Amino acid sequence: ARPAPDAAPDTRLLAALAWTDVTPVDTVILVGGSSAREFPASDSHLSRVLSARCGRPIHFINGGTSSQTFAESWAIAEAVRDDRRRLVVVGMNYSRFEEGAAEVSRDLRAPLLPLRQPATLKRAVADVGGSSPTGAGPGLTQSSWLLHRLDEVTFHNAPRSFSAFVAPSDGASPWQGPDNVYRAPALDAARKADIVRRMQAEQLPLYAARRGEALALWLAFLRRFDRPGSEVLLLALPESASMAPLNARAGSAFAADLAVLERHGGRVADWRTSHGLAEADFYDQQHLLESGRRKIEPRFVELLTSALPACSP
Repeated sequence: ARPAPDAAPDTRLLAALAWTDVTPVDTVILVGGSSAREFPASDSHLSRVLSARCGRPIHFINGGTSSQTFAESWAIAEAVRDDRRRLVVVGMNYSRFEEGAAEVSRDLRAPLLPLRQPATLKRAVADVGGSSPTGAGPGLTQSSWLLHRLDEVTFHNAPRSFSAFVAPSDGASPWQGPDNVYRAPALDAARKADIVRRMQAEQLPLYAARRGEALALWLAFLRRFDRPGSEVLLLALPESASMAPLNARAGSAFAADLAVLERHGGRVADWRTSHGLAEADFYDQQHLLESGRRKIEPRFVELLTSALPACSP
């Protein structure tokens, strides 16, 4: 079973961001690429679980999107208001270190999502040697693109209650939610190995060339979003055993990058290999399937509750 095409931009994500923009609820926002998007159970399910654990409403938003850029991650995180953003979870892998200042500058000129390109992001890019366009772009609730396409949020009436917003809507399983594209069966070992060989040929040179500037950009991300009452959690996502040849070449450098981020205040969890998942839980080298999401959820919930302010496991 091959994955269905990604929807870009994701209107469910935009709806969730828009709802949070008009409703005072503590929010956990996950950003990252498709591996991050495929990692958790549905938003409604995790919102209910976290709310029960923390004793107050907690809104979990899966902000992962296919091939998400650094600029998009920043804009998605900043779309959640400072007084509501309690935790930013960044799904980390090699792809998150493949953009330097020039690539982020390019992405600022052609954003995929109708989100404001924040002045804080433009300053961060300039500090690393890039350039950015003038103008901020449309705000979330002012975007005509968004207003004409959302059927989950009404801006001119009172927003729905939190309990109604996160009411059960998971379908057959919360671990195969609306954001989860990949479905069993998993690729066989030979096809996974082929993907990893291509990654070594195509991605590792980009990682080696750009990781210095990329690390500087992620340090700027920390300075923006790690603040009193809110944390940044950098989660190195679980990997299939098929990633071993790539990690043999670049795993130490990746761990060193994470260590720098941790020394500068980021909370780091490296789950690349310490996850207890089977090969059948991965569709390919890193995208989880329903079985993997189900297995990893208790540990993920413990991690989130330990990082959320005023919420103990």
